[in-house]
Amino acid sequence: MTDRIEVQQLSIEPRLPRAAAATIFMCGSSGIAIIDTVAVERAVAGHLHGARLTNDEAYYAASVLLDAGAELHQVADMVGTDLIRLRRWFSLSEPTRKPHRACESTENVSAVAA
Repeated sequence: MTDRIEVQQLSIEPRLPRAAAATIFMCGSSGIAIIDTVAVERAVAGHLHGARLTNDEAYYAASVLLDAGAELHQVADMVGTDLIRLRRWFSLSEPTRKPHRACESTENVSAVAA
């Protein structure tokens, strides 16, 4: 296993703990999470290939990737989740969108109605 993983033009240093076993147990406010570090490493390396991560593993892998500077859409693809869930997990807001052209000017609408 290499210490440096190239992922879609990102140079990522995995911050995964080097455990004696392939499974680690993490305690949090919602209880104990069981993390398969091999599956997480494969996801971070971009070698998931249809395998599914549990929610705890996906959260852990996503936090590693986001800390390394990966884009949100890349992280969603790599861990097998959607952008809505990632935004909810990490309290990220949606990007602001430019209003539709018809909604930009309401002054003309009120002038026509009068």
